[in-house]
Amino acid sequence: KTKIIKLNQTDFDTFMEGNHLQGSTKAKLKFGLIFENDLVAAASFSPPRKISRNNVIYKSGELIRYANLLNHTVVGGLSKLLKHYESLYTPDDIMTYTDIDWSDGKSYESLGFSKIRITPPQNFLIDFHTHERYYAKRLDDTANHYLSIWNTGNIKFLKFIQKLN
Repeated sequence: KTKIIKLNQTDFDTFMEGNHLQGSTKAKLKFGLIFENDLVAAASFSPPRKISRNNVIYKSGELIRYANLLNHTVVGGLSKLLKHYESLYTPDDIMTYTDIDWSDGKSYESLGFSKIRITPPQNFLIDFHTHERYYAKRLDDTANHYLSIWNTGNIKFLKFIQKLN
């Protein structure tokens, strides 16, 4: 019952800031699902890149963000957006991450993704005033108004779509 639309960065940012725990992020490819003229889900992807894995070159894409409208579940929403991306860009695989602090990734496994590794914990700085989170390694100003915290890492997932000959 939903319709896929292309989103601009501003509309994507607004939706993610209101509906994704980690807010928005920059991405080249952004799609949304509309139901009765309302944006109910959105996802962002990278354009596929050539990645060498075991001496084989793959056309690999990345699912960067996905969110449903807050307090709603769009049944099949992520699956529909993944299929749309796959049909437009024909990647050999799609990778994504999930933060171990928030998810075990079972929803990705149900969509055909496989766990391939766990990343080490990452250091973040939380601004005492705005409560915004920054990657510690990307922030030059480490003044006294930041709290240093560590997450427990991420799970990296990979979904093979097609094999190269």
